[in-house]
Amino acid sequence: MASEDLTRALAAVLGGRGLQVQNWDSGPAGGKPPPPARLRANVSYVVLAVFLNEKDEVLLIQEAKRGILKTSKEADAESLQAGWFPRTSLATPLRAHDTVHLLELAAQYLQQAWHPPLLPQELPCSVVCQRLIAVFIGVQTLWVLVGTVGTPHLPVTVCDFTPAEQRGGLKVAVLRLLQECLTLHTLTVEPKGVLGLQHLGRDGSDGICLDVLVAVAFHSAGVRAEEPPKVRGENYAWWKVADEDLQSQLRQRLRDCSVVPLNR
Repeated sequence: MASEDLTRALAAVLGGRGLQVQNWDSGPAGGKPPPPARLRANVSYVVLAVFLNEKDEVLLIQEAKRGILKTSKEADAESLQAGWFPRTSLATPLRAHDTVHLLELAAQYLQQAWHPPLLPQELPCSVVCQRLIAVFIGVQTLWVLVGTVGTPHLPVTVCDFTPAEQRGGLKVAVLRLLQECLTLHTLTVEPKGVLGLQHLGRDGSDGICLDVLVAVAFHSAGVRAEEPPKVRGENYAWWKVADEDLQSQLRQRLRDCSVVPLNR
Protein backbone atom coordinates (compact mmCIF):
# COMPACT_ATOMS: atom_id res chain seq x y z
CA MET A 1 0.00 0.00 0.00
CA ALA A 2 2.86 2.39 0.79
CA SER A 3 4.27 1.89 -2.73
CA GLU A 4 0.87 2.61 -4.26
CA ASP A 5 0.55 5.80 -2.21
CA LEU A 6 4.03 6.93 -3.29
CA THR A 7 3.20 6.14 -6.91
CA ARG A 8 0.06 8.30 -6.74
CA ALA A 9 1.94 11.12 -4.99
CA LEU A 10 4.78 11.10 -7.54
CA ALA A 11 2.30 11.04 -10.43
CA ALA A 12 0.48 14.03 -8.93
CA VAL A 13 3.67 16.05 -8.54
CA LEU A 14 4.88 15.25 -12.06
CA GLY A 15 1.47 16.33 -13.32
CA GLY A 16 1.82 19.74 -11.67
CA ARG A 17 -0.69 18.99 -8.93
CA GLY A 18 -0.13 19.70 -5.25
CA LEU A 19 -0.20 17.57 -2.11
CA GLN A 20 -1.24 18.48 1.40
CA VAL A 21 1.65 19.66 3.59
CA GLN A 22 0.80 18.24 6.99
CA ASN A 23 4.33 17.99 8.38
CA TRP A 24 7.96 18.33 7.35
CA ASP A 25 11.13 16.31 7.58
CA SER A 26 13.77 19.04 7.88
CA GLY A 27 13.44 22.41 9.58
CA PRO A 28 15.51 25.28 10.96
CA ALA A 29 18.59 24.54 13.02
CA GLY A 30 18.04 23.99 16.74
CA GLY A 31 14.90 21.93 16.33
CA LYS A 32 12.58 24.90 16.85
CA PRO A 33 9.31 24.74 14.93
CA PRO A 34 9.32 27.18 12.01
CA PRO A 35 7.14 30.26 12.46
CA PRO A 36 3.98 30.42 10.33
CA ALA A 37 4.38 32.51 7.20
CA ARG A 38 2.49 35.79 7.51
CA LEU A 39 2.32 38.26 4.64
CA ARG A 40 3.79 41.68 5.44
CA ALA A 41 4.96 40.33 8.81
CA ASN A 42 7.76 37.88 8.05
CA VAL A 43 7.35 37.06 4.37
CA SER A 44 6.72 38.91 1.10
CA TYR A 45 6.29 37.43 -2.35
CA VAL A 46 7.46 39.28 -5.45
CA VAL A 47 5.92 38.20 -8.75
CA LEU A 48 7.69 39.09 -11.97
CA ALA A 49 5.93 38.85 -15.34
CA VAL A 50 7.83 38.98 -18.63
CA PHE A 51 5.85 40.31 -21.63
CA LEU A 52 7.27 39.81 -25.13
CA ASN A 53 5.49 40.76 -28.35
CA GLU A 54 5.81 39.37 -31.90
CA LYS A 55 8.64 41.85 -32.62
CA ASP A 56 10.81 40.39 -29.83
CA GLU A 57 10.23 43.51 -27.77
CA VAL A 58 9.89 43.49 -23.99
CA LEU A 59 7.51 45.64 -21.96
CA LEU A 60 9.33 47.93 -19.50
CA ILE A 61 7.92 50.32 -16.91
CA GLN A 62 9.75 53.46 -15.77
CA GLU A 63 9.16 54.15 -12.11
CA ALA A 64 8.37 57.59 -10.78
CA LYS A 65 11.43 57.51 -8.50
CA ARG A 66 14.62 56.59 -10.48
CA GLY A 67 16.69 53.11 -9.32
CA ILE A 68 15.05 53.16 -5.99
CA LEU A 69 12.23 50.98 -4.74
CA LYS A 70 9.03 52.77 -3.70
CA THR A 71 8.13 52.85 -0.03
CA SER A 72 4.65 52.04 1.26
CA LYS A 73 3.96 55.80 1.53
CA GLU A 74 4.73 56.16 -2.16
CA ALA A 75 2.61 53.20 -3.22
CA ASP A 76 0.03 55.44 -4.89
CA ALA A 77 2.60 57.36 -6.93
CA GLU A 78 2.16 56.56 -10.62
CA SER A 79 4.90 55.23 -12.84
CA LEU A 80 6.20 57.67 -15.45
CA GLN A 81 5.70 55.54 -18.54
CA ALA A 82 5.53 52.07 -20.02
CA GLY A 83 6.75 51.03 -23.44
CA TRP A 84 8.05 48.27 -25.67
CA PHE A 85 11.81 48.04 -26.13
CA PRO A 86 13.95 45.66 -28.26
CA ARG A 87 15.02 42.76 -26.08
CA THR A 88 18.55 42.84 -27.47
CA SER A 89 19.03 46.58 -26.80
CA LEU A 90 17.15 47.53 -23.67
CA ALA A 91 16.67 51.09 -22.50
CA THR A 92 19.15 52.26 -19.88
CA PRO A 93 19.72 52.74 -17.07
CA LEU A 94 17.98 49.65 -15.69
CA ARG A 95 17.10 49.59 -12.00
CA ALA A 96 18.65 46.12 -11.70
CA HIS A 97 20.29 43.67 -14.08
CA ASP A 98 19.32 40.42 -12.33
CA THR A 99 16.16 40.19 -14.47
CA VAL A 100 18.02 40.24 -17.81
CA HIS A 101 18.65 36.50 -17.49
CA LEU A 102 14.90 35.97 -17.06
CA LEU A 103 14.23 37.83 -20.30
CA GLU A 104 16.54 35.42 -22.11
CA LEU A 105 14.79 32.44 -20.56
CA ALA A 106 11.41 33.82 -21.63
CA ALA A 107 12.63 34.26 -25.21
CA GLN A 108 14.02 30.72 -25.28
CA TYR A 109 10.77 29.34 -23.92
CA LEU A 110 8.75 31.11 -26.63
CA GLN A 111 10.98 29.60 -29.32
CA GLN A 112 10.72 26.09 -27.89
CA ALA A 113 8.88 25.31 -24.67
CA TRP A 114 10.96 22.91 -22.55
CA HIS A 115 8.47 22.44 -19.72
CA PRO A 116 4.66 22.17 -19.68
CA PRO A 117 2.53 25.15 -18.60
CA LEU A 118 2.55 25.51 -14.84
CA LEU A 119 -0.20 27.04 -12.70
CA PRO A 120 -0.28 27.34 -8.88
CA GLN A 121 -2.46 24.87 -7.04
CA GLU A 122 -4.79 26.24 -4.37
CA LEU A 123 -3.78 24.22 -1.32
CA PRO A 124 -3.13 25.58 2.19
CA CYS A 125 0.41 25.73 3.55
CA SER A 126 1.49 27.38 6.78
CA VAL A 127 5.23 27.57 6.03
CA VAL A 128 7.58 28.32 3.15
CA CYS A 129 8.88 24.92 2.13
CA GLN A 130 10.00 22.62 -0.64
CA ARG A 131 8.93 19.09 -1.48
CA LEU A 132 11.91 17.16 -2.84
CA ILE A 133 11.83 14.73 -5.71
CA ALA A 134 15.43 13.57 -5.27
CA VAL A 135 16.23 11.03 -8.00
CA PHE A 136 19.07 8.53 -8.40
CA ILE A 137 19.28 6.72 -11.74
CA GLY A 138 20.93 3.30 -11.76
CA VAL A 139 21.90 1.14 -14.70
CA GLN A 140 18.40 -0.23 -15.13
CA THR A 141 16.47 1.18 -12.18
CA LEU A 142 15.43 4.56 -10.85
CA TRP A 143 15.19 5.49 -7.18
CA VAL A 144 13.49 8.36 -5.33
CA LEU A 145 14.33 9.50 -1.79
CA VAL A 146 11.38 9.26 0.61
CA GLY A 147 10.73 10.22 4.20
CA THR A 148 9.81 7.27 6.42
CA VAL A 149 8.51 8.98 9.58
CA GLY A 150 4.81 8.14 9.60
CA THR A 151 3.46 7.13 6.19
CA PRO A 152 6.23 7.00 3.52
CA HIS A 153 6.13 10.27 1.59
CA LEU A 154 8.11 12.66 -0.57
CA PRO A 155 10.28 14.59 1.93
CA VAL A 156 9.54 18.23 2.77
CA THR A 157 12.15 20.76 3.91
CA VAL A 158 11.19 24.09 5.49
CA CYS A 159 12.97 27.33 4.57
CA ASP A 160 14.26 29.31 7.53
CA PHE A 161 13.77 33.08 7.94
CA THR A 162 17.28 33.68 9.28
CA PRO A 163 19.38 36.15 7.24
CA ALA A 164 22.07 33.52 6.60
CA GLU A 165 19.67 31.02 5.06
CA GLN A 166 17.78 33.66 3.12
CA ARG A 167 21.03 34.89 1.56
CA GLY A 168 21.78 31.35 0.44
CA GLY A 169 18.48 31.04 -1.41
CA LEU A 170 16.12 28.10 -1.79
CA LYS A 171 18.90 25.58 -2.38
CA VAL A 172 20.08 25.90 1.24
CA ALA A 173 17.02 24.08 2.56
CA VAL A 174 17.46 21.37 -0.10
CA LEU A 175 21.07 20.72 0.88
CA ARG A 176 20.21 20.82 4.58
CA LEU A 177 17.79 17.93 4.22
CA LEU A 178 20.15 15.89 2.04
CA GLN A 179 23.04 16.44 4.46
CA GLU A 180 20.94 14.88 7.19
CA CYS A 181 20.77 11.53 5.40
CA LEU A 182 23.51 11.34 2.73
CA THR A 183 27.30 11.69 2.65
CA LEU A 184 27.39 14.60 0.22
CA HIS A 185 31.17 14.81 -0.32
CA THR A 186 30.94 11.58 -2.34
CA LEU A 187 27.96 12.79 -4.37
CA THR A 188 26.95 15.32 -6.98
CA VAL A 189 23.68 17.01 -6.03
CA GLU A 190 22.01 19.19 -8.67
CA PRO A 191 18.67 20.95 -8.08
CA LYS A 192 17.16 20.95 -11.57
CA GLY A 193 14.13 23.19 -11.06
CA VAL A 194 10.49 23.46 -10.07
CA LEU A 195 7.82 20.95 -11.12
CA GLY A 196 4.93 22.77 -9.44
CA LEU A 197 3.87 25.00 -6.57
CA GLN A 198 0.97 25.41 -4.20
CA HIS A 199 -0.35 28.44 -2.32
CA LEU A 200 -3.75 29.43 -0.99
CA GLY A 201 -3.39 33.04 0.11
CA ARG A 202 -6.42 33.18 2.37
CA ASP A 203 -7.59 31.97 5.77
CA GLY A 204 -4.15 32.68 7.20
CA SER A 205 -2.43 30.16 4.90
CA ASP A 206 0.28 32.47 3.64
CA GLY A 207 2.91 29.77 3.10
CA ILE A 208 4.04 28.29 -0.19
CA CYS A 209 5.37 24.88 -1.23
CA LEU A 210 7.58 24.28 -4.27
CA ASP A 211 8.02 20.81 -5.76
CA VAL A 212 11.73 20.69 -6.63
CA LEU A 213 13.40 18.07 -8.85
CA VAL A 214 16.90 17.13 -7.67
CA ALA A 215 19.40 14.79 -9.39
CA VAL A 216 21.71 12.76 -7.14
CA ALA A 217 24.74 10.93 -8.58
CA PHE A 218 28.14 9.66 -7.54
CA HIS A 219 31.14 11.89 -8.36
CA SER A 220 32.61 9.27 -10.68
CA ALA A 221 30.51 9.95 -13.75
CA GLY A 222 32.19 7.19 -15.77
CA VAL A 223 30.90 4.46 -13.45
CA ARG A 224 27.14 3.92 -13.35
CA ALA A 225 26.16 2.21 -10.08
CA GLU A 226 22.99 0.18 -9.80
CA GLU A 227 22.41 0.84 -6.10
CA PRO A 228 21.81 4.39 -4.74
CA PRO A 229 24.06 5.84 -2.00
CA LYS A 230 23.49 4.53 1.51
CA VAL A 231 21.13 6.52 3.70
CA ARG A 232 22.13 7.43 7.25
CA GLY A 233 19.60 7.04 10.03
CA GLU A 234 16.05 5.74 9.91
CA ASN A 235 14.11 8.81 8.77
CA TYR A 236 14.75 8.39 5.04
CA ALA A 237 15.04 5.57 2.50
CA TRP A 238 15.37 5.04 -1.24
CA TRP A 239 12.22 3.85 -3.02
CA LYS A 240 12.59 1.95 -6.31
CA VAL A 241 10.13 3.35 -8.85
CA ALA A 242 8.50 0.35 -10.52
CA ASP A 243 5.95 2.18 -12.66
CA GLU A 244 7.44 2.38 -16.16
CA ASP A 245 5.47 5.50 -17.11
CA LEU A 246 6.73 7.39 -14.05
CA GLN A 247 10.28 6.20 -14.77
CA SER A 248 9.97 7.51 -18.32
CA GLN A 249 8.63 10.88 -17.14
CA LEU A 250 11.40 11.34 -14.59
CA ARG A 251 14.13 10.38 -17.06
CA GLN A 252 12.72 12.79 -19.63
CA ARG A 253 12.47 15.64 -17.10
CA LEU A 254 16.06 15.08 -15.99
CA ARG A 255 17.42 14.62 -19.49
CA ASP A 256 15.71 17.65 -21.03
CA CYS A 257 15.66 19.80 -17.86
CA SER A 258 11.93 20.26 -18.56
CA VAL A 259 11.33 22.20 -15.35
CA VAL A 260 11.08 25.84 -14.36
CA PRO A 261 14.68 26.90 -13.61
CA LEU A 262 15.68 27.40 -9.99
CA ASN A 263 18.22 30.23 -9.98
CA ARG A 264 18.84 30.43 -6.22
